[in-house]
Amino acid sequence: MPDYTSSTGIRCMRLLLLSILSLLLFSTALYAQEEAYLNIVTFEEPSWVYRARGDRLFQEGRYGDALAQYKKALIRRRQGAQYQRLNGIDIEKGLLRQNGRKDIYINKLHRFLKRHEETSEQVNKALGENRYDEARSIVQTLHSDAFDIGAEKLSDDAEALDRSIYLRKYAEWDYLRKRLFESDNGDENGSLSTVLRSLGEQFHENADNGDLNLNSVLEGNLPYPEVHLRIAQIYVKEGLYDIALQELDRAERGKDYFQIEDLIYTVMYTRAEIFRMQSKMADYQKNLKRIIEPERNDIWAGDSNFDIYKNVSLHKISDAAVKILSQDIEKRQKYGKAYFEYGMQKYENRNYLTAEPYLKMAFLYGYGYEDTNEYVIAKDMLKEYYISGERIKDAEKIDHINDMIIDVLKKSNETKCISF
Repeated sequence: MPDYTSSTGIRCMRLLLLSILSLLLFSTALYAQEEAYLNIVTFEEPSWVYRARGDRLFQEGRYGDALAQYKKALIRRRQGAQYQRLNGIDIEKGLLRQNGRKDIYINKLHRFLKRHEETSEQVNKALGENRYDEARSIVQTLHSDAFDIGAEKLSDDAEALDRSIYLRKYAEWDYLRKRLFESDNGDENGSLSTVLRSLGEQFHENADNGDLNLNSVLEGNLPYPEVHLRIAQIYVKEGLYDIALQELDRAERGKDYFQIEDLIYTVMYTRAEIFRMQSKMADYQKNLKRIIEPERNDIWAGDSNFDIYKNVSLHKISDAAVKILSQDIEKRQKYGKAYFEYGMQKYENRNYLTAEPYLKMAFLYGYGYEDTNEYVIAKDMLKEYYISGERIKDAEKIDHINDMIIDVLKKSNETKCISF
């Protein structure tokens, strides 16, 4: 071991740091090269082929090969994007100019519609009163705004009109005004009129949500949440937690595109598990609560089961209610683990009073009965808590409820719970 306080040791340390820095720079450059390659190469097969191939390699444990296929799937999905067509607007170009940010692009479309509804009258009035600088300013704004949203023809027409006004080519600008604001037969089908009418019709049809039905995504990619989830799982296996969290964020932002909607719970449980492995227990608990919240916010179901039973003593819960809860396979799969893990965190921190409702819900759902020990752990912890708190009726009732839940689960002959 070199003495780092000596001159030789200092030189060794400098060489070591230089080597590490060189390796990091090389890795970054290599990654950038790979991303650039993937973006310029056109893949011939559909994106789902690369995804299916990646799934097969993932199941075989060939994670590096699977990752390469998943990246190809993402790029192919983007290359094969089909955007909704709007007269006079190239949506793909408009989105690219906003770095793929759908929210920003939608706002720009709204603003364009509002800002330029009276542009034709303003330009014609300014030119009629020889206020050329004012007319050019309006037209230049139109040119810039049209370019931003992908209205290429409109942008070119506005630029040409601006130039003709500057050069005082009266005959030319009269022709260009017609091309912008009306067609040759006098109808309002000029390039600006076409765009305004197209946007007006679209936003009127979607007045409830003020949105366009665009197949767009954040960060320039089309939503492919299943692939982002798989990539995140690969990074987790490799211990690359920060990158995995980024992929999980992308998957969650595209949650509306999941073919199986409940995969969003896999995303949330994976994120929580990453924080647990990083010993970030506050973030771990926070994400467990996020998983539980949808049950509490289900407006169609009224009060959630948690809100109904959290303050009800176990011995006061009817047998009929126990049967209903233990037969609810969907909620057991979605929320059972979160209730158990969150309750355990509270219990281990000696917050027994606040832990009890969560462990009680995990127990009543029958979570972990078939394939893990969580069911028995929750039951035993609850019983221990009830006995220590001299809640004798609850302690006596727990064995009865346990027998009932086991009987219900055996009779239901259900398959094993999905492990999120």
